[in-house]
Amino acid sequence: MRSEAGEVSEAEWQAVHGAVSEAITRLIDFRTQEGAMLRRVFEQKIGVIGDLLREVDPYEQERVEKIRSRLTENLKKISECEYDRNRLEQELIYYLGSSTSTRRRIGWRTTLTYFPPHARQRARTG
Repeated sequence: MRSEAGEVSEAEWQAVHGAVSEAITRLIDFRTQEGAMLRRVFEQKIGVIGDLLREVDPYEQERVEKIRSRLTENLKKISECEYDRNRLEQELIYYLGSSTSTRRRIGWRTTLTYFPPHARQRARTG
């Protein structure tokens, strides 16, 4: 089997070049529209996450108070136990600061402040 490469006329080359150029332009336009739509979706979802985080705050204060009172009550049950209230407060602050829910809330807040400005940057990759 043998294939022969023939000469392509200038008109044919121009037609192919025009079709490829138009396809590239349409692809870029489509990706630009797709990116704008995804940005709107992300911004909406980020707004919902922010709203939900604000709804959690009142419950967080209640949770802290419950933990504090539970620890204090349990310490009162141990009659021979003497403790430094300042040290208890320090330990409580450490414990609450390292809890999973606190770390997650801090992580989400950090993400929410970082993401929107960076999402608006017009960076092209690849």
